[in-house]
Amino acid sequence: MHWLNEFLKFCRPVSRLTGSEWADAKRFISLGTTAEPGPWRTYRTPYLQEPMDAATDKRTEKIVLMFASQVGKSELLLNVLGYYADQEPSPQLMLQPTVEMAQAFSKERIAPMFRDSPGLAGKLIEGKEGRGTEKKSSTTILMKHYPGGFLALVGANSPAGLASRPIRILLADEVDRYPESAGKEGDPLKLAVQRTQNFGNRKLLMVSTPTVVGFSKIHNEFLAGDQREFVVRCPECNQYNELKWENVHWNSDDKGNVIESSVGLFCPHCGAKIRGPRKINPDILQSGRWEVRNPQGRFRSYHINALNSPWVNLVDLVKDWVEINHRKDKAGLMEFINLKLGEPWEQFE
Repeated sequence: MHWLNEFLKFCRPVSRLTGSEWADAKRFISLGTTAEPGPWRTYRTPYLQEPMDAATDKRTEKIVLMFASQVGKSELLLNVLGYYADQEPSPQLMLQPTVEMAQAFSKERIAPMFRDSPGLAGKLIEGKEGRGTEKKSSTTILMKHYPGGFLALVGANSPAGLASRPIRILLADEVDRYPESAGKEGDPLKLAVQRTQNFGNRKLLMVSTPTVVGFSKIHNEFLAGDQREFVVRCPECNQYNELKWENVHWNSDDKGNVIESSVGLFCPHCGAKIRGPRKINPDILQSGRWEVRNPQGRFRSYHINALNSPWVNLVDLVKDWVEINHRKDKAGLMEFINLKLGEPWEQFE
């Protein structure tokens, strides 16, 4: 009956779970990988639900995420990866900026997820391939086999890993850190996309913090998409607003130190305080929704900043901003704009 069990693995009906439903039911965040280990809970980061569901539905082909740091973009990638390994087994490729980063992500994030998540535990094929002394494990750091598919992890600086491998699911992480050319092969992102052309039901998920206007791949992709922004409802006037840095205000003492209790983000319509100096109220996040800014966009593209993160204290961002400006640190300011606000840096002469 062993052959029958193996056969039935490939005959399962197409999943009716959304990506977020799968994650809530079958994903476990391993101890030591994040600040909040335990069962995945989409309600903690409600802004991830829509892009996660789009990345696992039957209609959407391409999703671009221009995200700040500390908003959960790596967890979203892991949830999408896990969904396709469990619910719709497929050949997947995760593209990281370098081979070293691919290896680290595999060991530190992917391996614990397969080990501890109810939907993935025991799925990796650990048997041996080849003959005699040539036998080797079918699952390695950069290649994970599971019934019906595999996950290949590749560094964008290693074109050999992108060649001659048909892929249905492309997960491109930190695309602004890719080299412009992977040797004579050319642009590694374009090369990876070409590997998906044999699949009519392919998925292209591109994720990154941006870099510089005009040179940022993720920003250029975002602009070509429908440019969705996450908005939340003001608890006083019920108007929906993006959480923008320009609406953050604070007072300083005589020595220029930030008065912590004064820090707040205020509604641009009625002036009410939407969030205070510490972590954001979960009810504010739960009120949020995505709004399309460019209906003519060819695909879904999303932007969000760290002001929406449930893990970030607003006062810490303010203190960073004040310190950077006090030092007149141009590199630090660019880093703040890119990583905290998820926006590209604009060069001025």
